Amino acid sequence: MLGDATTDFRKYVFPSGTTMNPGAYLVLDEDDFNPTPLQPQPHHFSLNGAHGDDVWLIETAINGNLLRIVDHVKFDAAANGESLGRWLNGEGALYPQSARSFGAKNIGLRVGPIVVSEIMYHPSGNTNALEFVEIHNPTSHSEPLDHWQLTGAVDFAFSAGQVLAGGELIVVVDFDPLTDPAVATAFRNAYGIGSSVTLVGPFEGRLANEGETVQLFRADEPPLEEPDFYPTLLEDEVRYNDKVPWPIEADTGTYSLTRIAASAWGNDPFSWKAAAPTPGNYAETTLIGYAQWRVSAFQPGTPAEQRDPLANPNGSQRSNLQEYAFVFDPIQSTNTPSFQLTFLPNQQLRLRHRRRVNAPDLNYTIGVSRDLLTWDDSEAHLVEVKTPTPLGDGLTEEVEFEIDPAIAFPPDGRTGYLRIRIDLTQP
Repeated sequence: MLGDATTDFRKYVFPSGTTMNPGAYLVLDEDDFNPTPLQPQPHHFSLNGAHGDDVWLIETAINGNLLRIVDHVKFDAAANGESLGRWLNGEGALYPQSARSFGAKNIGLRVGPIVVSEIMYHPSGNTNALEFVEIHNPTSHSEPLDHWQLTGAVDFAFSAGQVLAGGELIVVVDFDPLTDPAVATAFRNAYGIGSSVTLVGPFEGRLANEGETVQLFRADEPPLEEPDFYPTLLEDEVRYNDKVPWPIEADTGTYSLTRIAASAWGNDPFSWKAAAPTPGNYAETTLIGYAQWRVSAFQPGTPAEQRDPLANPNGSQRSNLQEYAFVFDPIQSTNTPSFQLTFLPNQQLRLRHRRRVNAPDLNYTIGVSRDLLTWDDSEAHLVEVKTPTPLGDGLTEEVEFEIDPAIAFPPDGRTGYLRIRIDLTQP
């Protein structure tokens, strides 16, 4: 059964014979659990989009006795027409989705568009007055901040009439820059910023060094029946930490947490880097190599251990580093080989292998060994027989070498081993 209150779980009862196949989705809407909204019955219920609500899924015995709580979700206010979905799909917490996908896998997260772009939680000397949260509007239109709120580790309500213009930033600080001009001047001097940077405050609370949650809520239109109540909708959230995989350099008193892109999900540690603090001045980071691939190849929020270069999340014979180097999908396994070894009539060996075009952080080395203990990576035994062949996707090329076994595996050229060694030159 399904319900929205702990005082009465016995509200919607699934029809007898309802089953779900493994991996399937079952969609219920208000026609199911509130079929006569103008004449509601005691067991009918609806979901409160303005104030938030709860949903409980309960398992019962054949006789109707309650057996156990199967699942429970609690959610805040939601925008009209926007769904909330678990992320990662089927296992994480509820977050606003980029599109509705009832009856199918959740498509992905809605990010912002207004975002927290920088957090200084451990300033020099642990000075509270140097902590800040930077808010960025990456859009081309102005955003009124009336009734907007910053909550979580710190709390701040934006003033009526405050507007964040398109492309602009606002910095929320620990003090009131209007009533504490000396503190404001010291803040600007500490970070080398001028009067053009907008400072607002004070926020209540403190940005803990060991990790915290920072949430930005936008104000929705009041419901018709509550003209003085402004629902608050989650605009952005950052659950930062001072432990790997979060950038631990941000907990040194020197660097801040800086978002690599306004489109990157705030709760993903790989959406952030440690950098010199620049309150009021934001520029997106251009990632390269494995760091960029790690962000684009995996869904936001994928656990760090699954993105490790040596991990093998799809159960193939290749690690993430090999998937990156040979240009394969780390999620969907494929039988396409990474290399091909051919014995030629002239007793030579021909090795073809895929590689990533112009990878800035990869070294490919073809080594030989007689005993798997000692390896010769000098490549003196190789002859490149033709120029690399593009494979048509703009990312991959095929290279081809001939190997003389007599040179590679002395003295008889009959017994030996080959390997393609891949080194990641940047973390």
